Amino acid sequence: MRERWIVEHIRALELGGADDLQNMGPAHEACGREKTKGDHARTAKAKRQKIRHLGAAVSARPLPGSRASALKRKVNGTVVPRESRWRSLGGIDSAIREGD
Repeated sequence: MRERWIVEHIRALELGGADDLQNMGPAHEACGREKTKGDHARTAKAKRQKIRHLGAAVSARPLPGSRASALKRKVNGTVVPRESRWRSLGGIDSAIREGD
């Protein structure tokens, strides 16, 4: 059985490679699939790093006691569940309305 050949980008387009003949080369079909799989993995990792660097990622494990934590410690030392933002904002709105 003959091996199949494909035209493969040497440096993937999503990793900044150019879409021209200098960036293309022959590759076995199976080898090209493996390289493409690796390129996608590197691109996904780069995107995750960028999001983390920009501070846009939400931590899966927030620091205990931080504002992102589900629990909060009161001044007297007791630990209580934190109210959701929307409920607490609704409470502020209702307190403002009552004060009018």
